[in-house]
Amino acid sequence: KGVPYSPDSKLKKIMNSAGAEVHKYLLDQYVNGINPPFYADRKWSSAAPPGAVLTGLTWLFPGYLDVDGRGAGYYAFYTSIKNFGSATWYLMTAKDRGGKFLDGGKSYMMRLPKDVPVRNFWSVIAYNSKDATWFENQPKAGVASSDKGLKVNADGTIDIFFGPKAPAGRQAN
Repeated sequence: KGVPYSPDSKLKKIMNSAGAEVHKYLLDQYVNGINPPFYADRKWSSAAPPGAVLTGLTWLFPGYLDVDGRGAGYYAFYTSIKNFGSATWYLMTAKDRGGKFLDGGKSYMMRLPKDVPVRNFWSVIAYNSKDATWFENQPKAGVASSDKGLKVNADGTIDIFFGPKAPAGRQAN
């Protein structure tokens, strides 16, 4: 007959606990384990684990199935990447330059280099790692090269700001 399920059942508590543990593991693998740094001197990595491209999303290698890569990849694909394919490329980070996890209650600045190497556009979006949604009560979720009023520095670089409040005069960024 199976185990009866009710909102306060022991099974629900076990499943919720297991789900939270798996989420924590996949986030840790995605941020700390699977993806090597894209740039040697920065915290950025490709949003797609290396096995995704090498195996055509099967994670089947000679002699083994990369279940950790597959799990972390699916975590990424279903939580943050919106348009996966050959026409797009995603880089991600969850840490500041000191290696600490980013904190939505703090302010950060990211400087994009002059002439970002993209064909059509670039976009920077901040997601909540708890549930892969945008942060609540924010006036905007991200910044894109197509945004009106985007301030470009005299040297062509662009400063992108993250945090609870934009610096005065830099709300577009």
